Amino acid sequence: VVERLSIDVKPGELVAIAGANGAGKSTTLKLLAGLIAPETGGVALDGKPLVDFKGAELGRRIAFLPQDRTVHWSLKSERVVALGRLPHGSGSASMSPADRAAIDRALSDMDVAGFAARPVSKLSGGERARVLLARALAQQAPILIADEPTAGLDLAHALDLFGHFTRLAAEGRSVVVALIDLALARRFCHRLVLLKRGRV
Repeated sequence: VVERLSIDVKPGELVAIAGANGAGKSTTLKLLAGLIAPETGGVALDGKPLVDFKGAELGRRIAFLPQDRTVHWSLKSERVVALGRLPHGSGSASMSPADRAAIDRALSDMDVAGFAARPVSKLSGGERARVLLARALAQQAPILIADEPTAGLDLAHALDLFGHFTRLAAEGRSVVVALIDLALARRFCHRLVLLKRGRV
C-alpha cells in the first residue's frame, strides 16, 4: 500500500498526512501507531523500535483515533472516555484523582460533558466522534494520531478541534492527522505530507 515512505515527526509538530482516497493515509497512520508492521523497514519511537514496546507502554506513549467511529457496546459516554485511562493501569474500581482530572478535562475540551451520562448509542454521529476524540485525549499520550478526525463534525467543532491540536503541539506533543481538507491543513498544520499511490 505504501513504499519508500520516510516520515520523521518531532515533538511540538502538528503534521497532516493528506492525499486522495486510497493514497495510503490510513495505512501510514496504522504503521506509525504500531497497529500494523511494515514488511520492510521499521518504525521507531525515540530511537527504539516500536515492536519493542509492550501494549500498555505503547498506549501511554501513543493515542490513536481510528477512522471507524463504531462503538460496539452501549456504554455511557463518560465510560467510553474513561477507557482512555486503561494504559495507565486504571479501571473503574481504581480511578485516581489524576484519572478523574484527565477524563473531566477531555470531556470539557471536546464539549461532551453535557451528555456524559448518555449512552453512546443514543448520540448523533458527530457527538459520538467527539466522545471518541475525548477518549484519545484522556490517554494524555505525548503522541496523538488521528485518522480523519473531523469526519462527522460540524464546522465549529472541527475548528475547535484543530485549535486544540495546535495547543497540544504548543505543549510539546506530536500530533499526526490524516486529512482530505487541505484548507484545514494549510491553516493549522506545521507540515503537510502529501501521499500519491503510497509514496510521498
